[in-house]
Formats: sequence, structure tokens, C-alpha cells
Amino acid sequence: METLADAFDQVLYGGLPVRGSQDGASGLSQRGDLFVADASRSGAKATVTGEQFRRDGFKSSLSHIFKCRSRGRRGCGRVRILCRWPGGRARGCWRYDWPMSHIESLATTRTEYQDNAYELVGDNPFDQFSRWYEEVAQHVHEPNAMVVSTVDEDGPDSRIVLLKEFSPDGFVFFTNYDSTKGRQIAADPRVALVFPWYSAQRQVRVRGVAERVPAQQSDAYFAVRPRGSQIGAIASRQSQPVGSRAELDEAYASAEAAAGDPVTRPENWGGYLVKAHTVEFWHGRESRLHDRFQVRASQVARLDDPEAWTAQRLFP
Repeated sequence: METLADAFDQVLYGGLPVRGSQDGASGLSQRGDLFVADASRSGAKATVTGEQFRRDGFKSSLSHIFKCRSRGRRGCGRVRILCRWPGGRARGCWRYDWPMSHIESLATTRTEYQDNAYELVGDNPFDQFSRWYEEVAQHVHEPNAMVVSTVDEDGPDSRIVLLKEFSPDGFVFFTNYDSTKGRQIAADPRVALVFPWYSAQRQVRVRGVAERVPAQQSDAYFAVRPRGSQIGAIASRQSQPVGSRAELDEAYASAEAAAGDPVTRPENWGGYLVKAHTVEFWHGRESRLHDRFQVRASQVARLDDPEAWTAQRLFP
């Protein structure tokens, strides 16, 4: 489903045909609140501030609010959008009567990439990843956020974790060894990583195997975590069912009362090193003719070993 971010961008800046006036629309991102209500009178509504619009461009999809609850009702399937400046019903108030099809159409949701050519630097994936990470870290929010995919008898399983170290040896993240991903890695160490740097028009994919880092390395990282995060690692039986938030809070309080100073790392918490055998670098280009560079080794290898890696360009 298309997000309201995309739809509003089309309305305000892309000339999407709508019915209604646009008085003051250009000022929405500077001041004022946006009110959105389902024209079917289902009572669903949302408010988003101009500050939020500037900060994240409606990154979250609010379109579920506008699902018609009675398809036979007159006006169902259209959305009413109102803008109100600070201070109440002041100048610049505007309204759209907007077909739901504009929100629900995935087919029309796309980003046009700038046509900037790119070639690989260096002769190994470590140099390339280091260069890209340094570049995207300047303007990508949480550039160390990565998707970690594992596999079990039910198939692939993915989640987002934070990269905490990378070196010629590979990529390191930390977690609870008894979590779902920990148990999956114990049974099958094959993993895949994705760094989704889409605001920078880049993506990095990694395939390899995961292994536990030495206990001393886990101790060193655990020691620099905030105390609250340290206690949370002790209190949480990650991936296990919990009856209520109150039960979780009680477990945290108990762990906090028993914790020493400094807090000792629990044995079931530590790091994984992902050793790679395949790294792919993706760079968005115009007309979907993206640059894709795959760097492969015959087996897991140090990322800075030029003799181990062979690079090739792939069709997008």
C-alpha cells in the first residue's frame, strides 16, 4: 500500500489531480497541522504536525486508518484532508476530496534515481564497504542498521539489528544467544545481511556464515553499553512469550536490584562475526538501469585479501 508520505508528496509537489483548493499548501511543511479523516464518516482520523512532516515526511503509513468500514456507504473510498495553521481555524485552510485509489496503488509508487555513474574502488570488498559506509554515515539515519536473515525448518527469517564492528575479518553484531536467531544460527550458521541505504541510493548485501566471537570481545562491548541496556540483556528472555508489560517491567526491576557495579555480562549474551563469501554493492541509476557489482570468493575469506575476491558487474 502506498504511504501517505508518497501520496502527500504527489499532491503538494507533484501535481496529482485532486478536487479542492490548495490555499496555503506550500506552507504545510513549515507550519500548521494536517488533519485527515475518512470521508465515509467511519470516525477514523489522524493528526500530523508540520514539524513531523519536515522531520520524516510521513514515513509511517497511516493509510490503514482510511479503510472503509461499510463499502456500501456513500463516499466510501475517498479521503478528506484538511490543513489548519496554528491558532485554530486561521488563514490557509484547505481540503481535498481524494480517491482512495491514489493511496492503495502500489503500481504507481516509485522513486526516480539520479543518474550518477559509479565504479568499484579498490580490489576487495573491505575497501569498498569502508568507503561507502563513511559516505552514507554523514546523512543516513542509523547507517549501521542491517537486516540479518537466518534460516530454519520453516524457511528464511529476517530482522533488523545494529552492526557494531566491521573489520577485514567480517561484520559483528551482538544479541541473546538463546533468541530465535541465536538458535537458528546454532543449527545453521549460513546468514545474509542487507544494509538498506536507500536515501543514499545504495544497498549492500552480504552472504556468509556466522560464528560466535571470543568471550573477551563480547565482554569488551558489553562493558561500554549503557547500564540500562546491560540490565535489559539480563532481564529479557528474548523471543520467549511474556504475559504482560508489567511482567517484563518486574523482571527488569528484579535484575536491576540484583545487578552489581559493574554489571556482569550474562553468558547467553554476546557477539557474532559474519564471515563473508559474497558481497554485492547496488547503486541506483536512472531508468532502473542500476549499477550492481558482485564480489565473490570461493569460500569465506578476509575482506581485504585481494587474491581471494573476484568482482563482476551484474545486469540490474
